[in-house]
Amino acid sequence: MEKRDLALPEFSVVVPVYNAAHCLNEFFGQFEKLDKNGAEFIFVDDGSSDGSSAMLESFCMDRRYTRLIKIEHGGVSVARNAGIALAEGRYLMFLDADDSYVPGIFSVLREKLRESHADIIVFGANVRNYDKLDAIEDISPRDIIYRDFEPYALFCENGARPYVWNCAYRLQFIRENNIRFDPGISLGEDHLFQFTAFPRAHVIQFISDKLYCYNYLKCSSAMIMYLRDPALRYSAHITVVSDVLNLSAANGLDSAQELLWRWVYDLLSIDVRKLNFSQSKVALEKFRTLLKENDLKISGLKISCKLKFLLNSCTNLFLQYLFKLRYVVTRHRKRLR
Repeated sequence: MEKRDLALPEFSVVVPVYNAAHCLNEFFGQFEKLDKNGAEFIFVDDGSSDGSSAMLESFCMDRRYTRLIKIEHGGVSVARNAGIALAEGRYLMFLDADDSYVPGIFSVLREKLRESHADIIVFGANVRNYDKLDAIEDISPRDIIYRDFEPYALFCENGARPYVWNCAYRLQFIRENNIRFDPGISLGEDHLFQFTAFPRAHVIQFISDKLYCYNYLKCSSAMIMYLRDPALRYSAHITVVSDVLNLSAANGLDSAQELLWRWVYDLLSIDVRKLNFSQSKVALEKFRTLLKENDLKISGLKISCKLKFLLNSCTNLFLQYLFKLRYVVTRHRKRLR
């Protein structure tokens, strides 16, 4: 059992903020509803230029459980890493500036962790969708505890991926294993963090309590940019997949290659469906390169799983070809008239 100063907070919550002035007033209002006993909030101003800095300074001035640091703009990974470096709580958490916690979250987590002493605890989330065409479902884990890592916990349990904001991590565990966010990844940084943390955890607890309120696509201009440019999104995910595969042995995932590659195909197959004709051809070439680079790792994978991505890609190309052909025929008929 680790020794701790009783004066230190039990939970350290890192809140990266970048040009979120249009979200902060609502965030502050939800923040005031929380029972903050035993928690510290580390706001990291990631070089904001829209007035967020002044709003954060005013908010944190007279609140002893808040801390504010300012850094040059480096992205969410850099901001989170800066917060990790300053955290003092027993457990580390992440909260986005356009989201909120359910009042009572720390009491629930404190009660659950008192028995399990988990390295990672995963909780549920209510999702508020702002784009019905790209909506996601609530995060609803079941109540279960894994003692010693099992790949099923990472790949199959609801809530394990892809987010970090519905988790609390034992800070000493994070620091002992030098787990940080990769500043070079602009989309999917949570994936790599989870793929590094989960295999090293001795106790992973999932609870069904929905303690997070996720406002999907409300203020995340970066995410909207990726959704509007599926080729950019696919390229970013290829980078994440490559990094995860390159680190799979070091992260203890050699015994879970089939589950790992099912994740690869599922993630990339979603992206490729939204690409146009020329983008799909580029995507296929990038995917072939990925297969060649990792040939030894997938020798035992079932052929049906290997074909999933290719099937989605070819179907997408075929449908786009039909639409293009229909367009050409329609124009030709109009000219004949």
